[in-house]
Amino acid sequence: MTGGEHLRWYVLSAVAPLYENISGVESKVKTWSEEDGLSFNDAEIRHALENLIASGFVDPWTLAVNSPENRRTTYYPDEAEKLWFLITAPGQQLLVSLDRKLRGTTRSTI
Repeated sequence: MTGGEHLRWYVLSAVAPLYENISGVESKVKTWSEEDGLSFNDAEIRHALENLIASGFVDPWTLAVNSPENRRTTYYPDEAEKLWFLITAPGQQLLVSLDRKLRGTTRSTI
């Protein structure tokens, strides 16, 4: 598996099955990748997240503070700190595929 595939796997894992903010995604990806002997910086993680959003594997959300209704929204890089991210159904399928491919090379589950 390539470093890019690992990065996609880590990012998808970070936003599954619960909403995660950008700092949480970056923190989880850095922890998991370092445990596996890899290293990714914030720019690489954000770029991977943006590609996963553009491909329909992750959705950006605004979470309602005083309302029971969360809303899917448009992603703008300069507003990443205000958003939450959640894996989509196609993203879950990709995560399963990457997990199968990854088994035996590093940890099998996050």
